Amino acid sequence: MTKYVSNFFLLSALLILTSCLDDDSSQIIDNTPSIFEIISNSDDHNTLEQLLIDTNLDTALSSGVYTVFAPTDEAFAEIDLNTLTNEEAVQLLLNHVLSGSAENTDFTNGYVSTAASESFTGNENIINMYINVDGGITLNGVSSVTLENINASNGVVHVVDAVIPIPDITTFVTADSRFNTLGEALTRDDQPDFVGTLSSFNNPAPFTVFAPTNDAFVDLLEELELTELSEIDASTLTQTLNTHVIAGEILREESLTLGTVNTLGDDFELDPSINVITDLNGRDINIIITNVQAGNGVIHVIDQVILPQLQ
Repeated sequence: MTKYVSNFFLLSALLILTSCLDDDSSQIIDNTPSIFEIISNSDDHNTLEQLLIDTNLDTALSSGVYTVFAPTDEAFAEIDLNTLTNEEAVQLLLNHVLSGSAENTDFTNGYVSTAASESFTGNENIINMYINVDGGITLNGVSSVTLENINASNGVVHVVDAVIPIPDITTFVTADSRFNTLGEALTRDDQPDFVGTLSSFNNPAPFTVFAPTNDAFVDLLEELELTELSEIDASTLTQTLNTHVIAGEILREESLTLGTVNTLGDDFELDPSINVITDLNGRDINIIITNVQAGNGVIHVIDQVILPQLQ
């Protein structure tokens, strides 16, 4: 009898132990640090850590899933943080944050949406970032990823070597190689200070810019029977470039209306239902990409150069 009782208690103990083990195995403990914990545990990100605390973004980065480009202390040493208001600091930090988790292999050349927003319309429009992956990951042409894919419990951290400022219109013209010729035109020696104007956040900002691609300029030169951009006379080029700029308004795709559009140069006609511009010479231009949002305006990409009235 004693033998059977002992076996009974032994079996009961094993069943209880097995049950406990089963319960414990269902509770997976994840020791992966959060995005903020990765930053706060880094010896190279003290400035970023303090900025996140000061702006209460440390709490925000603890909920939700994000991709964060984290500038080092050395990167922050290159800018004067004392000139920023709290709201400007918040937007600067959010300009380093993408929604969702993205590792280096998830990036391609093109535009992504940050968590920052422009202020001209009351923080309604989310600011874009241009990512270039040719020979490494470059952000807006000013900051490079130096350490990739630090996995967090709620996303991914990539270390970068420079702070990414809120982009202006010229940021994207410079960063996106599809606008190389446009950049050459804007900076030609015989032209006004287009870069100074289009990089400003003061009056006459904000801007809506219709940006021709490199191929658009190739077609223009062929149409005008020219071989180089330098062959376009200064006044014609100035008037042409001005005809691509609307000052004082951010007109995103959803805000474009049918009819005459007034620019800093000549007017043109717009049919937003088919994304077609008709210039004063009867030439049709297609809008091929819309709503590339900068901090001081928006860019719509076009496939032909808009010409002023030709004599």
